Amino acid sequence: MSCTLNSSKKIQETERKFSTFVRRHQLFNTDDKLLVGVSGGADSIALMLLLRAFGTSVEAVHCNFQLRGEEADRDEDFCREFCRKNAIPLHVTSFGTRQYAKEHKISIEMAARELRYAYFERLRVAVGAAAICVAHHQDDQVETILMNLVRGTGISGLAGMKVKNGRICRPMLCLTREEIVNYLAEKRQDFVTDSSNLDECFLRNKIRLKLIPLLQELNPKACGNILQSSLFCKDFVDDYNAMLNRRLQDFIKVEDEKVFLPFSLFESESMLYFFLQKYGFSPRQIQLLHDHKKEGSGKLFLSDSHRLLVDRNQYILEKIEESVEDCLEISGSGEFTYVDGLRFSVDLFSVDETFAVEKNSGVACLDADSFEMPLWVRRVRRGDRFQPFGMRGTQLVSDYLTNQKKDLFSKSRQLVMTDASGRILWLVGERTSELCRVTAHTRRVLMVKMKETGC
Repeated sequence: MSCTLNSSKKIQETERKFSTFVRRHQLFNTDDKLLVGVSGGADSIALMLLLRAFGTSVEAVHCNFQLRGEEADRDEDFCREFCRKNAIPLHVTSFGTRQYAKEHKISIEMAARELRYAYFERLRVAVGAAAICVAHHQDDQVETILMNLVRGTGISGLAGMKVKNGRICRPMLCLTREEIVNYLAEKRQDFVTDSSNLDECFLRNKIRLKLIPLLQELNPKACGNILQSSLFCKDFVDDYNAMLNRRLQDFIKVEDEKVFLPFSLFESESMLYFFLQKYGFSPRQIQLLHDHKKEGSGKLFLSDSHRLLVDRNQYILEKIEESVEDCLEISGSGEFTYVDGLRFSVDLFSVDETFAVEKNSGVACLDADSFEMPLWVRRVRRGDRFQPFGMRGTQLVSDYLTNQKKDLFSKSRQLVMTDASGRILWLVGERTSELCRVTAHTRRVLMVKMKETGC
Protein backbone atom coordinates (compact mmCIF):
# COMPACT_ATOMS: atom_id res chain seq x y z
CA MET A 1 0.00 0.00 0.00
CA SER A 2 2.83 2.39 0.91
CA CYS A 3 4.52 1.70 -2.43
CA THR A 4 1.27 2.49 -4.24
CA LEU A 5 0.84 5.75 -2.34
CA ASN A 6 4.40 6.83 -3.08
CA SER A 7 3.90 6.01 -6.74
CA SER A 8 0.69 8.04 -6.84
CA LYS A 9 2.41 10.97 -5.13
CA LYS A 10 5.26 10.98 -7.67
CA ILE A 11 2.76 10.98 -10.53
CA GLN A 12 0.85 13.88 -8.96
CA GLU A 13 4.05 15.87 -8.42
CA THR A 14 5.03 15.56 -12.10
CA GLU A 15 1.54 16.45 -13.28
CA ARG A 16 1.41 19.44 -10.91
CA LYS A 17 4.79 20.67 -12.16
CA PHE A 18 3.54 20.35 -15.74
CA SER A 19 0.25 22.17 -15.15
CA THR A 20 1.95 24.97 -13.21
CA PHE A 21 4.35 25.52 -16.11
CA VAL A 22 1.51 25.57 -18.66
CA ARG A 23 -0.48 28.12 -16.66
CA ARG A 24 2.52 30.33 -15.87
CA HIS A 25 3.36 30.64 -19.57
CA GLN A 26 -0.32 30.76 -20.64
CA LEU A 27 0.26 28.10 -23.29
CA PHE A 28 -3.36 26.96 -23.60
CA ASN A 29 -6.58 26.48 -21.65
CA THR A 30 -8.28 23.30 -20.49
CA ASP A 31 -11.14 23.83 -22.96
CA ASP A 32 -8.78 24.15 -25.97
CA LYS A 33 -8.39 21.42 -28.54
CA LEU A 34 -4.71 20.55 -29.05
CA LEU A 35 -2.89 18.74 -31.82
CA VAL A 36 -0.04 16.65 -30.40
CA GLY A 37 2.92 15.23 -32.29
CA VAL A 38 3.41 11.64 -31.19
CA SER A 39 6.26 9.35 -32.29
CA GLY A 40 5.76 6.50 -29.82
CA GLY A 41 8.88 7.45 -27.88
CA ALA A 42 8.94 8.19 -24.17
CA ASP A 43 8.72 11.97 -24.56
CA SER A 44 5.65 12.16 -26.79
CA ILE A 45 3.79 9.40 -24.93
CA ALA A 46 4.39 11.20 -21.63
CA LEU A 47 3.18 14.43 -23.20
CA MET A 48 -0.08 12.77 -24.26
CA LEU A 49 -0.69 11.45 -20.74
CA LEU A 50 0.17 14.79 -19.11
CA LEU A 51 -2.18 16.68 -21.41
CA ARG A 52 -4.98 14.24 -20.68
CA ALA A 53 -4.36 14.70 -16.95
CA PHE A 54 -4.45 18.48 -17.47
CA GLY A 55 -7.92 18.09 -18.94
CA THR A 56 -7.51 19.25 -22.52
CA SER A 57 -9.04 17.68 -25.63
CA VAL A 58 -6.25 16.19 -27.73
CA GLU A 59 -5.81 14.73 -31.20
CA ALA A 60 -2.58 12.93 -32.04
CA VAL A 61 -0.58 13.09 -35.26
CA HIS A 62 2.10 10.58 -36.24
CA CYS A 63 4.54 11.10 -39.13
CA ASN A 64 6.26 8.17 -40.81
CA PHE A 65 9.33 9.58 -42.56
CA GLN A 66 10.09 6.26 -44.28
CA LEU A 67 13.69 6.31 -43.07
CA ARG A 68 13.89 3.29 -40.75
CA GLY A 69 12.02 0.53 -42.56
CA GLU A 70 10.33 -2.00 -40.28
CA GLU A 71 11.18 0.00 -37.16
CA ALA A 72 9.22 2.99 -38.49
CA ASP A 73 6.25 0.70 -39.17
CA ARG A 74 6.57 -0.65 -35.62
CA ASP A 75 6.40 2.89 -34.23
CA GLU A 76 3.31 3.65 -36.30
CA ASP A 77 1.59 0.47 -35.08
CA PHE A 78 2.45 1.35 -31.48
CA CYS A 79 0.94 4.83 -31.84
CA ARG A 80 -2.22 3.39 -33.37
CA GLU A 81 -2.64 0.93 -30.50
CA PHE A 82 -1.85 3.55 -27.82
CA CYS A 83 -4.43 5.97 -29.24
CA ARG A 84 -7.01 3.20 -29.65
CA LYS A 85 -6.67 2.16 -25.99
CA ASN A 86 -6.90 5.76 -24.80
CA ALA A 87 -9.70 6.79 -27.21
CA ILE A 88 -7.53 9.50 -28.77
CA PRO A 89 -8.20 10.52 -32.41
CA LEU A 90 -5.08 9.80 -34.47
CA HIS A 91 -3.92 11.24 -37.79
CA VAL A 92 -1.17 9.36 -39.64
CA THR A 93 0.83 10.52 -42.64
CA SER A 94 4.01 9.46 -44.41
CA PHE A 95 6.67 11.42 -46.30
CA GLY A 96 9.28 10.70 -48.94
CA THR A 97 11.86 12.44 -46.79
CA ARG A 98 14.99 11.45 -48.70
CA GLN A 99 13.55 12.64 -52.00
CA TYR A 100 12.45 15.93 -50.44
CA ALA A 101 15.92 16.48 -48.97
CA LYS A 102 17.51 15.77 -52.34
CA GLU A 103 15.18 18.08 -54.26
CA HIS A 104 15.65 20.94 -51.78
CA LYS A 105 19.37 20.29 -51.18
CA ILE A 106 19.01 20.13 -47.41
CA SER A 107 19.88 17.60 -44.73
CA ILE A 108 17.60 14.70 -43.82
CA GLU A 109 17.08 16.31 -40.41
CA MET A 110 16.00 19.62 -41.93
CA ALA A 111 13.79 17.89 -44.50
CA ALA A 112 11.98 15.93 -41.78
CA ARG A 113 11.52 19.10 -39.73
CA GLU A 114 10.09 21.11 -42.64
CA LEU A 115 7.74 18.31 -43.70
CA ARG A 116 6.57 17.68 -40.15
CA TYR A 117 5.78 21.27 -39.17
CA ALA A 118 4.15 22.14 -42.50
CA TYR A 119 1.83 19.14 -42.13
CA PHE A 120 1.13 19.94 -38.48
CA GLU A 121 -0.03 23.46 -39.36
CA ARG A 122 -2.28 22.30 -42.23
CA LEU A 123 -3.84 19.71 -39.97
CA ARG A 124 -4.23 22.16 -37.09
CA VAL A 125 -6.31 24.44 -39.29
CA ALA A 126 -8.34 21.51 -40.64
CA VAL A 127 -9.31 20.16 -37.19
CA GLY A 128 -9.68 23.57 -35.55
CA ALA A 129 -6.98 23.07 -32.91
CA ALA A 130 -5.78 26.04 -30.86
CA ALA A 131 -2.14 24.92 -30.76
CA ILE A 132 0.36 22.24 -31.71
CA CYS A 133 2.17 20.58 -28.81
CA VAL A 134 5.58 18.97 -29.24
CA ALA A 135 7.53 16.98 -26.67
CA HIS A 136 10.81 18.87 -26.27
CA HIS A 137 12.14 18.73 -22.70
CA GLN A 138 15.02 20.25 -20.74
CA ASP A 139 17.64 17.82 -22.05
CA ASP A 140 16.58 18.75 -25.60
CA GLN A 141 16.97 22.40 -24.66
CA VAL A 142 20.56 21.88 -23.51
CA GLU A 143 21.36 20.02 -26.74
CA THR A 144 19.79 22.79 -28.83
CA ILE A 145 21.79 25.52 -27.07
CA LEU A 146 25.02 23.61 -27.58
CA MET A 147 24.15 22.97 -31.24
CA ASN A 148 23.53 26.68 -31.75
CA LEU A 149 26.82 27.51 -30.06
CA VAL A 150 28.76 25.02 -32.20
CA ARG A 151 27.20 26.28 -35.43
CA GLY A 152 27.55 29.93 -34.48
CA THR A 153 24.79 31.96 -32.87
CA GLY A 154 23.80 35.26 -31.41
CA ILE A 155 22.26 35.76 -28.01
CA SER A 156 18.87 34.52 -29.25
CA GLY A 157 20.42 31.12 -29.99
CA LEU A 158 21.80 30.97 -26.46
CA ALA A 159 18.25 31.46 -25.16
CA GLY A 160 17.31 28.14 -26.79
CA MET A 161 13.90 27.01 -27.95
CA LYS A 162 10.91 29.17 -27.10
CA VAL A 163 8.25 27.78 -24.80
CA LYS A 164 5.72 29.11 -27.30
CA ASN A 165 6.57 30.02 -30.86
CA GLY A 166 3.48 31.01 -32.80
CA ARG A 167 1.17 27.99 -32.67
CA ILE A 168 3.94 25.63 -31.46
CA CYS A 169 3.93 24.91 -27.71
CA ARG A 170 6.58 23.08 -25.69
CA PRO A 171 4.90 22.39 -22.34
CA MET A 172 7.51 19.82 -21.22
CA LEU A 173 10.45 22.24 -21.10
CA CYS A 174 9.95 22.14 -17.34
CA LEU A 175 10.88 18.43 -17.16
CA THR A 176 14.08 16.47 -17.61
CA ARG A 177 14.34 13.25 -19.57
CA GLU A 178 14.83 11.38 -16.29
CA GLU A 179 11.62 12.82 -14.84
CA ILE A 180 9.73 11.80 -17.99
CA VAL A 181 10.98 8.22 -17.96
CA ASN A 182 10.23 7.92 -14.23
CA TYR A 183 6.71 9.27 -14.80
CA LEU A 184 6.03 6.60 -17.43
CA ALA A 185 7.45 3.93 -15.15
CA GLU A 186 5.13 5.01 -12.34
CA LYS A 187 2.22 4.95 -14.80
CA ARG A 188 3.35 1.52 -16.10
CA GLN A 189 3.23 2.91 -19.62
CA ASP A 190 5.35 1.35 -22.37
CA PHE A 191 7.02 3.27 -25.18
CA VAL A 192 9.28 2.55 -28.16
CA THR A 193 12.90 3.52 -28.69
CA ASP A 194 14.15 5.06 -31.92
CA SER A 195 17.47 3.40 -32.81
CA SER A 196 18.47 6.43 -34.93
CA ASN A 197 18.94 8.33 -31.66
CA LEU A 198 22.18 6.34 -31.28
CA ASP A 199 23.47 7.23 -34.77
CA GLU A 200 26.41 9.57 -34.30
CA CYS A 201 26.13 10.81 -37.88
CA PHE A 202 23.72 13.42 -36.54
CA LEU A 203 25.11 16.46 -34.70
CA ARG A 204 22.45 16.35 -31.99
CA ASN A 205 23.30 12.73 -31.21
CA LYS A 206 27.01 13.51 -31.02
CA ILE A 207 26.29 16.27 -28.54
CA ARG A 208 24.00 14.02 -26.49
CA LEU A 209 26.23 10.96 -26.50
CA LYS A 210 29.69 12.51 -26.36
CA LEU A 211 29.81 16.21 -25.50
CA ILE A 212 27.27 16.35 -22.68
CA PRO A 213 28.80 13.37 -20.77
CA LEU A 214 32.18 15.12 -21.04
CA LEU A 215 30.73 18.37 -19.71
CA GLN A 216 29.10 16.51 -16.84
CA GLU A 217 32.43 14.88 -16.08
CA LEU A 218 33.95 18.33 -15.81
CA ASN A 219 31.02 19.61 -13.75
CA PRO A 220 28.06 17.43 -12.69
CA LYS A 221 25.89 20.56 -12.69
CA ALA A 222 26.83 21.53 -16.26
CA CYS A 223 23.39 20.95 -17.79
CA GLY A 224 21.62 22.80 -14.99
CA ASN A 225 24.01 25.72 -15.34
CA ILE A 226 23.47 25.85 -19.12
CA LEU A 227 19.70 25.92 -18.61
CA GLN A 228 19.98 28.68 -16.01
CA SER A 229 22.18 30.73 -18.32
CA SER A 230 19.67 30.26 -21.14
CA LEU A 231 16.94 31.73 -18.92
CA PHE A 232 19.11 34.81 -18.28
CA CYS A 233 19.64 35.12 -22.04
CA LYS A 234 15.92 34.74 -22.68
CA ASP A 235 15.03 37.50 -20.21
CA PHE A 236 17.64 39.77 -21.74
CA VAL A 237 16.46 39.04 -25.29
CA ASP A 238 12.82 39.69 -24.31
CA ASP A 239 13.65 43.02 -22.66
CA TYR A 240 16.00 44.06 -25.48
CA ASN A 241 13.44 43.15 -28.15
CA ALA A 242 10.69 45.06 -26.39
CA MET A 243 12.92 48.15 -26.18
CA LEU A 244 13.94 47.91 -29.85
CA ASN A 245 10.36 47.38 -30.99
CA ARG A 246 9.31 50.56 -29.24
CA ARG A 247 12.12 52.45 -30.94
CA LEU A 248 11.48 50.97 -34.37
CA GLN A 249 7.77 51.78 -34.31
CA ASP A 250 8.62 55.50 -34.29
CA PHE A 251 10.85 55.38 -37.36
CA ILE A 252 9.73 52.54 -39.64
CA LYS A 253 7.20 53.39 -42.33
CA VAL A 254 4.72 50.84 -43.70
CA GLU A 255 3.00 51.62 -46.97
CA ASP A 256 1.25 49.41 -49.55
CA GLU A 257 2.32 46.27 -47.64
CA LYS A 258 5.97 47.31 -47.89
CA VAL A 259 8.19 48.14 -44.92
CA PHE A 260 10.68 50.99 -45.36
CA LEU A 261 13.77 50.76 -43.17
CA PRO A 262 16.05 53.85 -43.14
CA PHE A 263 19.79 53.16 -43.09
CA SER A 264 20.16 55.61 -40.21
CA LEU A 265 18.20 53.25 -37.98
CA PHE A 266 20.35 50.24 -38.83
CA GLU A 267 23.90 51.44 -38.43
CA SER A 268 24.85 48.27 -36.55
CA GLU A 269 24.67 44.79 -38.02
CA SER A 270 23.14 43.50 -34.78
CA MET A 271 20.17 45.86 -35.15
CA LEU A 272 19.65 44.65 -38.70
CA TYR A 273 19.85 41.04 -37.53
CA PHE A 274 17.32 41.69 -34.78
CA PHE A 275 14.77 42.97 -37.26
CA LEU A 276 15.35 40.65 -40.23
CA GLN A 277 16.02 37.23 -38.70
CA LYS A 278 12.29 36.74 -38.04
CA TYR A 279 11.69 37.11 -41.80
CA GLY A 280 13.98 34.17 -42.59
CA PHE A 281 17.17 36.01 -43.58
CA SER A 282 20.34 34.17 -42.58
CA PRO A 283 23.20 35.75 -40.59
CA ARG A 284 25.36 35.65 -43.74
CA GLN A 285 22.70 37.45 -45.80
CA ILE A 286 22.33 40.09 -43.10
CA GLN A 287 26.09 40.64 -43.03
CA LEU A 288 26.09 41.13 -46.82
CA LEU A 289 23.09 43.43 -46.58
CA HIS A 290 24.86 45.60 -44.06
CA ASP A 291 27.97 45.77 -46.26
CA HIS A 292 26.10 46.40 -49.53
CA LYS A 293 24.17 49.41 -48.32
CA LYS A 294 27.24 51.50 -49.18
CA GLU A 295 27.39 50.20 -52.75
CA GLY A 296 24.28 51.90 -54.12
CA SER A 297 20.75 50.90 -54.98
CA GLY A 298 19.46 47.78 -56.64
CA LYS A 299 20.86 44.94 -54.56
CA LEU A 300 18.15 42.37 -53.92
CA PHE A 301 18.18 39.68 -51.21
CA LEU A 302 15.67 36.84 -50.83
CA SER A 303 14.53 34.64 -47.97
CA ASP A 304 11.94 31.89 -48.32
CA SER A 305 9.15 34.33 -47.51
CA HIS A 306 10.43 37.86 -48.15
CA ARG A 307 12.64 39.96 -50.38
CA LEU A 308 14.69 42.95 -49.35
CA LEU A 309 15.84 45.70 -51.68
CA VAL A 310 18.73 48.10 -51.04
CA ASP A 311 17.20 51.32 -52.33
CA ARG A 312 19.04 54.66 -52.12
CA ASN A 313 19.18 55.42 -48.37
CA GLN A 314 16.88 52.68 -47.14
CA TYR A 315 15.98 49.00 -47.23
CA ILE A 316 12.55 48.01 -48.55
CA LEU A 317 11.06 44.78 -47.24
CA GLU A 318 8.20 43.00 -48.98
CA LYS A 319 6.53 39.62 -48.64
CA ILE A 320 6.93 37.35 -51.66
CA GLU A 321 3.54 36.61 -53.11
CA GLU A 322 2.87 33.66 -55.34
CA SER A 323 3.18 34.85 -58.93
CA VAL A 324 -0.05 34.82 -60.89
CA GLU A 325 0.19 34.86 -64.66
CA ASP A 326 -3.09 36.25 -65.88
CA CYS A 327 -4.56 38.95 -68.06
CA LEU A 328 -7.82 40.80 -67.69
CA GLU A 329 -9.86 41.21 -70.88
CA ILE A 330 -11.99 44.34 -71.21
CA SER A 331 -14.45 43.83 -74.05
CA GLY A 332 -16.73 46.83 -73.54
CA SER A 333 -18.54 48.90 -70.92
CA GLY A 334 -19.03 47.50 -67.43
CA GLU A 335 -17.02 46.54 -64.36
CA PHE A 336 -14.01 44.24 -64.51
CA THR A 337 -11.80 42.78 -61.76
CA TYR A 338 -8.14 41.90 -62.12
CA VAL A 339 -6.65 38.83 -60.40
CA ASP A 340 -5.28 40.88 -57.47
CA GLY A 341 -8.73 42.32 -56.72
CA LEU A 342 -8.26 45.70 -58.40
CA ARG A 343 -11.52 46.74 -60.12
CA PHE A 344 -12.01 48.84 -63.23
CA SER A 345 -15.14 50.70 -64.28
CA VAL A 346 -15.39 51.19 -68.08
CA ASP A 347 -17.76 53.60 -69.86
CA LEU A 348 -18.05 54.42 -73.57
CA PHE A 349 -19.79 57.66 -74.56
CA SER A 350 -20.01 60.30 -77.27
CA VAL A 351 -18.21 63.59 -76.80
CA ASP A 352 -20.01 66.93 -76.74
CA GLU A 353 -18.82 70.50 -76.20
CA THR A 354 -19.11 70.18 -72.39
CA PHE A 355 -16.70 67.25 -72.13
CA ALA A 356 -13.38 67.75 -70.31
CA VAL A 357 -10.67 65.17 -69.74
CA GLU A 358 -10.56 64.18 -66.07
CA LYS A 359 -7.14 64.92 -64.67
CA ASN A 360 -6.68 62.02 -62.28
CA SER A 361 -3.96 59.37 -62.40
CA GLY A 362 -6.59 56.76 -61.56
CA VAL A 363 -8.67 57.64 -64.63
CA ALA A 364 -7.80 57.10 -68.30
CA CYS A 365 -9.74 58.97 -70.98
CA LEU A 366 -8.97 57.35 -74.34
CA ASP A 367 -9.99 58.23 -77.89
CA ALA A 368 -12.12 55.15 -78.60
CA ASP A 369 -11.51 55.32 -82.36
CA SER A 370 -7.70 55.23 -82.05
CA PHE A 371 -7.45 51.57 -81.06
CA GLU A 372 -9.16 48.21 -81.44
CA MET A 373 -10.96 46.30 -78.70
CA PRO A 374 -10.64 44.25 -76.62
CA LEU A 375 -8.30 45.89 -74.15
CA TRP A 376 -6.05 43.83 -71.88
CA VAL A 377 -4.66 44.54 -68.40
CA ARG A 378 -1.49 42.70 -67.41
CA ARG A 379 1.75 43.03 -65.47
CA VAL A 380 4.55 44.97 -67.09
CA ARG A 381 7.06 42.82 -68.99
CA ARG A 382 10.76 43.21 -69.65
CA GLY A 383 11.27 45.39 -72.74
CA ASP A 384 7.79 46.97 -72.68
CA ARG A 385 7.79 50.40 -74.36
CA PHE A 386 5.14 53.08 -74.66
CA GLN A 387 4.77 56.67 -75.88
CA PRO A 388 3.96 58.75 -72.79
CA PHE A 389 1.30 61.44 -73.17
CA GLY A 390 2.87 64.61 -74.59
CA MET A 391 6.01 62.90 -75.97
CA ARG A 392 6.99 62.25 -79.60
CA GLY A 393 9.11 59.16 -79.10
CA THR A 394 8.73 55.94 -77.12
CA GLN A 395 10.32 55.06 -73.80
CA LEU A 396 10.98 51.87 -71.89
CA VAL A 397 8.36 51.50 -69.19
CA SER A 398 11.12 50.54 -66.74
CA ASP A 399 12.99 53.80 -67.50
CA TYR A 400 9.83 55.83 -67.08
CA LEU A 401 9.16 54.24 -63.69
CA THR A 402 12.77 54.76 -62.61
CA ASN A 403 12.44 58.46 -63.45
CA GLN A 404 9.30 58.50 -61.30
CA LYS A 405 11.43 57.20 -58.38
CA LYS A 406 9.62 53.86 -58.29
CA ASP A 407 11.46 51.11 -56.44
CA LEU A 408 12.08 47.63 -57.85
CA PHE A 409 9.06 46.10 -56.08
CA SER A 410 6.63 48.72 -57.35
CA LYS A 411 8.04 48.38 -60.87
CA SER A 412 7.53 44.62 -60.88
CA ARG A 413 3.86 45.05 -59.88
CA GLN A 414 3.06 47.80 -62.39
CA LEU A 415 0.04 47.14 -64.60
CA VAL A 416 -0.32 48.19 -68.22
CA MET A 417 -3.40 48.36 -70.41
CA THR A 418 -2.94 47.37 -74.04
CA ASP A 419 -5.17 47.32 -77.10
CA ALA A 420 -5.89 44.28 -79.28
CA SER A 421 -2.59 44.75 -81.14
CA GLY A 422 -0.55 44.87 -77.92
CA ARG A 423 0.20 48.62 -77.89
CA ILE A 424 0.34 50.09 -74.37
CA LEU A 425 -2.42 52.69 -74.00
CA TRP A 426 -2.17 53.30 -70.28
CA LEU A 427 0.45 52.79 -67.63
CA VAL A 428 -2.25 52.06 -65.06
CA GLY A 429 -2.40 54.67 -62.33
CA GLU A 430 0.46 56.62 -63.90
CA ARG A 431 0.12 58.00 -67.42
CA THR A 432 -1.79 57.41 -70.66
CA SER A 433 -0.21 57.10 -74.09
CA GLU A 434 0.05 59.82 -76.70
CA LEU A 435 -1.37 57.26 -79.16
CA CYS A 436 -4.87 57.51 -77.73
CA ARG A 437 -5.01 61.08 -76.46
CA VAL A 438 -8.33 62.90 -76.63
CA THR A 439 -8.21 65.80 -79.12
CA ALA A 440 -10.60 68.30 -80.65
CA HIS A 441 -11.36 65.69 -83.33
CA THR A 442 -12.30 62.95 -80.85
CA ARG A 443 -15.90 61.76 -81.22
CA ARG A 444 -16.06 58.87 -78.73
CA VAL A 445 -14.26 58.44 -75.42
CA LEU A 446 -13.61 55.27 -73.47
CA MET A 447 -13.22 56.19 -69.82
CA VAL A 448 -11.53 53.66 -67.53
CA LYS A 449 -11.53 54.26 -63.79
CA MET A 450 -9.65 52.41 -61.08
CA LYS A 451 -12.34 51.74 -58.50
CA GLU A 452 -9.71 51.74 -55.76
CA THR A 453 -9.26 55.50 -56.25
CA GLY A 454 -12.88 56.21 -55.35
CA CYS A 455 -13.48 57.70 -58.81
